[in-house]
Amino acid sequence: MVSNLEFHMSELLIIQDLNFSYDDHVVLQNLNLSIDADMPTLLCGDNGVGKTTILNILSGVISLPENHGKFFWSGKEVQLNEIQARVAYIQSPPALFAGLSGHENIRLCAMLFNECQRYRQAVRRMCRWFGLTRLDLDKDVAKYSQGMLQKLWISINLSQKKDLYLLDEPFNGLDSTSISKLCELILSSPKTFLIVAHEPPQIVIDHCRKLFVIPAEKN
Repeated sequence: MVSNLEFHMSELLIIQDLNFSYDDHVVLQNLNLSIDADMPTLLCGDNGVGKTTILNILSGVISLPENHGKFFWSGKEVQLNEIQARVAYIQSPPALFAGLSGHENIRLCAMLFNECQRYRQAVRRMCRWFGLTRLDLDKDVAKYSQGMLQKLWISINLSQKKDLYLLDEPFNGLDSTSISKLCELILSSPKTFLIVAHEPPQIVIDHCRKLFVIPAEKN
């Protein structure tokens, strides 16, 4: 379950009675949560309580059996696959293609996302904003540092036009300047963010709505 759950007129997504298990291990039990459209949300809780599992379910990385939860989008009950079409998932670690340059990864992801030239331009603008140069994007991503991989991965996914952005440990590998830039984007953007971070920056803690995921009861 999730504690201190509140409901607001600005709710974008509501999840009710979500249950999920790995074999005989119960991860999520009767979980309820709501995501507001007007402010970022930070999922809080100990390791292993299912925070990343929630993101994996919403994005479609994990298949959810039927009748294991109800989902409401802008007040209307919807199927989970309808939500998955509306989200971008910045998962951890970055899922980039070694052997291809940064530019080639951008072009490939544009094809995978069915995006156009304007999207590729938006990705490159965000890359520059994070400090990745044209020369950096010419290089094979196998030669990138963790921070460079993270900057490119964030730029590729946040440049999609989606309604909800799922961020799993987005600050990993970033230097202090890039962390500040990402915090600025999260807190000033009209986009809706659901964030899982082991040690989020204090400004994110202070300005995000916090939902605390409670461990499932042991059988």
